[in-house]
Amino acid sequence: MILKFDIKQFAISLVISPVVFYIVVGIAKFSGASYRISHGESFIIWLLLAILIKISFIDFPLDIAALNAAKIVRCSTKESSILLIDEIYKNQNVWSAGDKIQEINKKLFLVANKFNLSDEKLTNCLKDQKLEEKILNDRIDGQKKYSINSTPTVIINEKKFEGNLTFDNLSKEISRILK
Repeated sequence: MILKFDIKQFAISLVISPVVFYIVVGIAKFSGASYRISHGESFIIWLLLAILIKISFIDFPLDIAALNAAKIVRCSTKESSILLIDEIYKNQNVWSAGDKIQEINKKLFLVANKFNLSDEKLTNCLKDQKLEEKILNDRIDGQKKYSINSTPTVIINEKKFEGNLTFDNLSKEISRILK
C-alpha cells in the first residue's frame, strides 16, 4: 500500500479542520445538543479531520455585500484565504451592517487589511468583472449540481447532505461513509 501524502495540503487541513470542527459544534449547540467534547476528543477529531477532509468552498452570494466578500477572499493568498473566511464569518454581523454598499465595503476592507491586503488591491479586486462572473457562475453551477437552496449547505463526497443539519445526523452520515 502506497500512501501519498502532501505536507502542504496536510498543513492547510490542520488550519481548516478546527474551523470545520467548530462550525459543526456550533450547529450542534444551536440544534440543542448538550454533549460537551473534551480536549482529548477535540484533538483527535481535529487530527482526523485534517487527514480525511478535503474541503472546498462554493461561494453562494445572496447579495452584493456577500459577493464582495467572496471577491475579497478570492483575492487573498491560498494560505490566508481560510483564515480570512473564518474572520469574515466571525464578524459578519459587524461588516454587513450598513445602509450603503460603500459603507459595507469599508468594513470589509478593515477585516481584509488584517491579512495584508491593501486598499488598492481590494479596490481592484472589487472592480474585477471576470472574477465576479466566475463567482456568480460557480454559484449557478453549485445550484444546478447540488440544488442548493439555503446556506450553509454541506456537501459530502459530492452529495448534498439532505438530513436535518444537526451534529448527530452529520456524525452518523460521516460514520456511514467512512465504513
